Amino acid sequence: MRLSVLALLAAALLTGFRARPAEASLQTATSSNWAGYAASGARFRKVSANWTVPTATCTSGSDAYSAVWVGLGGFDTQSQGLEQTGIDANCSSSGRASYRVWYEILPDAAHTVHSLKVSSGDRLSASVTVSGHDVTFRVRDLTTGGSYSTTKQVANPDVSSADWIVEAPSSCSSSNDCRTLPLSNFGTVGFTHASATTAKGKTGTISSSRWTSTKITLGQTSRRQARFGAVSGTATPSSLGSGGSAFSVDYAEGTGGDGGGQPITFPGGSASPSG
Repeated sequence: MRLSVLALLAAALLTGFRARPAEASLQTATSSNWAGYAASGARFRKVSANWTVPTATCTSGSDAYSAVWVGLGGFDTQSQGLEQTGIDANCSSSGRASYRVWYEILPDAAHTVHSLKVSSGDRLSASVTVSGHDVTFRVRDLTTGGSYSTTKQVANPDVSSADWIVEAPSSCSSSNDCRTLPLSNFGTVGFTHASATTAKGKTGTISSSRWTSTKITLGQTSRRQARFGAVSGTATPSSLGSGGSAFSVDYAEGTGGDGGGQPITFPGGSASPSG
């Protein structure tokens, strides 16, 4: 059978065409302790991103805390699990800033990684990977070349979400009664190379159509929460860039507005190392 030139051209165009997947619709949420993005609606086995350790601006006379991390789970407020790794940028009452690397498996407290020291301005790469009951935490300091990796067994890891977060950490009592701590002035944190992989092996950026993406703003919605929750600042994520793989989170003084209802409190990371 002979085809016309136009028919051949049309066939070639159709053969070479590949539809680009549509980006997922973006949802929004206000939280009392998280800022950033979360992906949900799938079961995940890996989350990763790069960021630069921020510089904490400290004020003498007050302690303040912030954590930057990637993790799996915890986005469901009823969740009892969360596997995460990242860094702290904290301020002591003497006005001194300190930085540490940690990993955490809720409901246990965070564990400091003593073998990897980081400083403000260091470029990091971090990931959490789940395989069955094994959870592997990795952080590489791309500036110094240092790294750590550890694998822990978890009876029931939460893989219902992938998270890229700046957090106001919590202080928890032995009865698991937690309160959100004052947020340190971390300035700006920029996430890049953010991606997640599903349990079926499909990898995408935060805005992938394979899951639902939620933009989370950390803010207070009442003066009472500001007084008793003790959060001294807000944190706002930017829009997604670089095909959904990059965004920044900006700190601002204040507690936000007086209305808008109750902000969501997600599972909180511990501000104090357990060992």
